[in-house]
Formats: sequence, C-alpha cells, structure tokens
Amino acid sequence: VEYRACGTAALRESGNREEFLDRARRLGVRIDVISAREEARHTWEGITGRLRDGVGALVLDIGGGSTEFIAGPGGRDFISLPVGFVVLSSLFPLSDPPKGWELENLGHFLAERVGSGTSRWRRRRFDRVVGTAGTFTTLAALDRRMRHDTRLGSRRRGGLRRRATRRSPGQPSRPAA
Repeated sequence: VEYRACGTAALRESGNREEFLDRARRLGVRIDVISAREEARHTWEGITGRLRDGVGALVLDIGGGSTEFIAGPGGRDFISLPVGFVVLSSLFPLSDPPKGWELENLGHFLAERVGSGTSRWRRRRFDRVVGTAGTFTTLAALDRRMRHDTRLGSRRRGGLRRRATRRSPGQPSRPAA
C-alpha cells in the first residue's frame, strides 16, 4: 500500500508553511501541498463510486481553511472558497452557547461569501448535494444522537475492520512491490 500526505488550504495559506514542511521532512514525512483544483479532483474521485456518473450532483467539502463546491459530471467544475471551519472560527468567535446575534452575523457573512463566490452557478440546478469529510461526518453523528464518548464494541469494530479491508473488484490481493 502506498500513501501520499497532502497539504490543502491550511498549508497553501500558512505563513509558516516551509517551517512546517521542513519539520515533517525531518520526521520522515514528505507532504505535497496540492492546489485547490487537485484537492477538488481527489474529493470527487473519492465519492464517485457512490454517485454513478455524478450528473446533477454537487459535492461539498468543508475543511479547515476552505470549502470546495464540486459539480458533476466528472467533477471538473469546482469552486474553492476560503471559508473553512478554522478560518470562520477565528473570524467569528462564538459564545458557548452561541448568542443569536453571533449566529446571525455568521449567517450574513456566509450568505454573502458563498453567494458571490458561487455566482457563476446561479442558473445551475442540482438534483442532490453530497457532503464529504469530517464536518459532514460530525453532522451525521449529531443527527444520530451519537456522543463524543460513544464506544464501539468489539463485534462492531470487527465488522467495520472487515468492511474497511475488503478488496474492491480488480484490486490485487497483495500490494505491488
């Protein structure tokens, strides 16, 4: 199995990117800082098995530094906006629990940024929206009323492990040397 470490918006925009990459190299990890286009392509490729051809689909990937909007078919049409979770939480620190006016300000900001950033798609219609990555996983967990301390029993872990390690059709039984 071969792995590739990729840096996305957070590293593309970071003021100390070279320092971070040097430290990673010293630890034996090579990180490729990829473009927003490549990030969108990898995201699209990661979900296409579930979308058939992807016609009419809009894929959303809310990251720490940016949010990608990727349109099917083929995922070649994408928009990357600098409105990731980390960026937003630094621009809009919220009380715990958030006050109504704080959420309203954040909502206005997002409506303006996303509206202007996706304006070239105003006439497009999408049949479905597919969310991918950590933000949507967290939302799904909240929807299912899962708690952060939820434990998986050994039977459930075993089932997940088997599913995760199952070979897909055409995949070699051993990694190539």
